[in-house]
Amino acid sequence: MAKKSIKAGNGEGSIRKTKNGKWEVRFTKSYDPVTHKQKMGSKTFDKKADAIEFKLQVLNSINDGTYVTPNKKTVREFLIFYMQTFTMHMSPLGRKAYEDRIRIHIIPFLGDIPLCKLTREKVQEFANHLITKKSRLGKPLSEKTIREIHAVLRKALNVAVDLDYIKINPATHTHLPKVVDQEIIPFEFDEVVALLKEAETDRFSKLISFCLFTGMRQGEIIGLTWDCIDWDKKIIHVRKQLYRKKKMHYVEVQDDQPELKYAFGPVKHKQMRKIEVKDEIINLLKERYEEQLQQREIAKDLWHEPFPGLVFEDEYGRNISHNTLYKHYKRVVAAIGKPEEYFHGLRHNHAIISFDNGDDYTTVQKRLGHSEASTTWHYYDGLSQTRVTKSADNFDKYIKSVKEQM
Repeated sequence: MAKKSIKAGNGEGSIRKTKNGKWEVRFTKSYDPVTHKQKMGSKTFDKKADAIEFKLQVLNSINDGTYVTPNKKTVREFLIFYMQTFTMHMSPLGRKAYEDRIRIHIIPFLGDIPLCKLTREKVQEFANHLITKKSRLGKPLSEKTIREIHAVLRKALNVAVDLDYIKINPATHTHLPKVVDQEIIPFEFDEVVALLKEAETDRFSKLISFCLFTGMRQGEIIGLTWDCIDWDKKIIHVRKQLYRKKKMHYVEVQDDQPELKYAFGPVKHKQMRKIEVKDEIINLLKERYEEQLQQREIAKDLWHEPFPGLVFEDEYGRNISHNTLYKHYKRVVAAIGKPEEYFHGLRHNHAIISFDNGDDYTTVQKRLGHSEASTTWHYYDGLSQTRVTKSADNFDKYIKSVKEQM
């Protein structure tokens, strides 16, 4: 027969010996806000001393507000649940980036730990591990990448706190490496001339020039369609981008066209914008339109447009892949002695040219599609020499002067 319980009043819990000889602690976790009834918790121990010690600990945590109902979720199980439930609002690219950081970096190191036992010490150990980790290319992870991985973990654990799975976020107060931005070294005037002259030997010459003179992102350019060009007002409407679809491991994704490797998506930060241009860029687009008509005529039955209406396509009407454009651009910059340059650097050069031709930060921010003016200032402060206003006219003069030197 079980022994009499050791009870305490006022919700302070009780200890009783069960029929199988173990010691059970029962305590009031909380009260239902509607019925005001007690929500009870319990745990069983082999030894009475362990039961008494647990009772004191749990009651202290209840009193100071740090008690959390134990759950059996591991960090892996919670992060998969987080991806499936709390990332629906993200863009496809943003969602994929979150999943990759969770799948490749966080879960292999922290996944098997019970969520309720994840500590700040363990998260710090994880951050230290990232500092020594190599990427798939054999290079150390950059400071920026490490911070982005940690940010995904911290945001996910904030949700765990909101759901009362844990009481505090163990990813706060982690010591992370300081981000040191890579120095931006813009092209000199003669290097711009050399770049565009060499690009004329490449079938993507107009695309390269267009990126330099508009500052649009790679996905925005290869996803630009003719209906986004306002010929009369000389405005380019940046409404979407073309991105490469990648497999999602933790999230079910509805795909209406699974046979296509690319899909249209919103622009970064959903910052749709208008870019005002002048005659030089309008003429470039007209030349591209005529070029496209000629390509269509030559290809005849081989012409196939998976994405009808693209401004920049290959010679058979197909969209241009990021990898193909990368290879062509690397050949061009290698030929002018700048093999380290990447296609995204054209955006940086566009910004610097804009500043040097008199644009202010707000103008450049809007052209580039930065969500905050502080981002533009962060990257380009100190690299420009003049800050006046008149963007489109000044840039048109610059393009004409480049052409005169070619």
